Amino acid sequence: MNAVGFLRRATALRAWKKFFTWVEKAFGWGMVAWLLFWLVVYLIAGFQLLIPLKTALPLEWLKLGALISSSLYFGWLALSTPRLPMVIISQRDVMRLGIGPAVPRQILEYPLFLTLGQQFFLGGLFGGLLWIFLRTFFLLELPFAPLSLALLFTARVVWQMTLYAGGSRLWLVGLWLLSVVLDVGLGLGVAASLYSSSLVVLIIPTLLLMSGWLSLQKVYLETFPPMFLQHSVVLAQLRALGTMMLQQVMPAPGMRERLQRQLKATSSGGQGWRIPAPPLGYGASAALAWRNALAMTSWSIGQWVFVLLGLSAFFATASSVVPNGFALPAQVLILSFIALPLVGSVLPNSLVPVRGSAILLGRVGIGASLIILLSLMATFWIPDALLLGLRAIFCLVLLETLQRWSKNPSLTQNLGVAAALLTFVAEALLGFLGASSLEMSVLSFILVLIYTVQNLQE
Repeated sequence: MNAVGFLRRATALRAWKKFFTWVEKAFGWGMVAWLLFWLVVYLIAGFQLLIPLKTALPLEWLKLGALISSSLYFGWLALSTPRLPMVIISQRDVMRLGIGPAVPRQILEYPLFLTLGQQFFLGGLFGGLLWIFLRTFFLLELPFAPLSLALLFTARVVWQMTLYAGGSRLWLVGLWLLSVVLDVGLGLGVAASLYSSSLVVLIIPTLLLMSGWLSLQKVYLETFPPMFLQHSVVLAQLRALGTMMLQQVMPAPGMRERLQRQLKATSSGGQGWRIPAPPLGYGASAALAWRNALAMTSWSIGQWVFVLLGLSAFFATASSVVPNGFALPAQVLILSFIALPLVGSVLPNSLVPVRGSAILLGRVGIGASLIILLSLMATFWIPDALLLGLRAIFCLVLLETLQRWSKNPSLTQNLGVAAALLTFVAEALLGFLGASSLEMSVLSFILVLIYTVQNLQE
């Protein structure tokens, strides 16, 4: 334990010191304090602008939604088997401690407490937003809702790590049944924290966290799970790539996809989707489309949910529920996030001559096919779904073109926002000229023009 503590003090403290030095040189602590001050001011002002309804919404809706949400939370936690850990150790710890004689729970102590602190903060933040929502629309004062959700977020990490290591689910299933009984019979379970102000609603979340913590200490007493060290190495590299991209430093093309495929292979026992390669005579477009499809098979469930929900929200902006003034900014915001994963990674430099039109079709084809499928399904509810689908495809084409024309690959993240903004220039101009009905024809003409120009390039 003394050796582990010494290494922690020698590495973690140095890392935090470098982080604080970087913040001071990059922004300055005065600027950080200034931004935090105005953030608090705007949050307080926004909270004061919220006027509660004169008549509360029916409480039965809230009780039913809370019961369904708590059942989904417990059901997903108790019935799923995690394939990847939520808490990992760094590559340095893998080499210095992971293969050494130290007890695993001692090695995990520092990253585990960091992750638990982050989840506790996120749960409290989400609970605070939920408290504001319930106070505004249901006229309820729920002082323990933020703390209850913070405990549930933290317990999720503990139990996920326990089940990842093959721990017992007995306590988890027992608390699930107890929560259902208390919710249905007395209104004092986990769901009750969303409509009851009693302190008793914290009992089940506290027991869930404590039982998970005891189980975690037991399963990580002697050795790590079989694939934990391999997963830690790959996940640490993926996090490092994310940090590099935030700092506008682009990694080697295709590196993220290779790491994700490696992670998927180790988390599924070598099994996974197998997409056959296209025959040689099908050309560069088919090869690039196969490359993008192969990259999509390495997406996690969260990435698929993010993209599909983003596209669904994009089509939903044309419904009557969204005010006209908010529809266009919402579409720009959504496209700026979902366009990048649909287009895929930038191609590495190659001496093989490939026409620009072939690259365009190969990189955009898979994402465009998904958008066309969703737009056809959405036409049953949204009349303008085909126009929205054309806008999304137009954004993908612009993003792919900007990525290849840009001489600085570190601008990839910013180019997604630029492509989303440029997508709606035609709509804004046509609306200003009073010719909005020509938008589909204009976008189609520009797409054909871009394809024709790129067909002449190698």
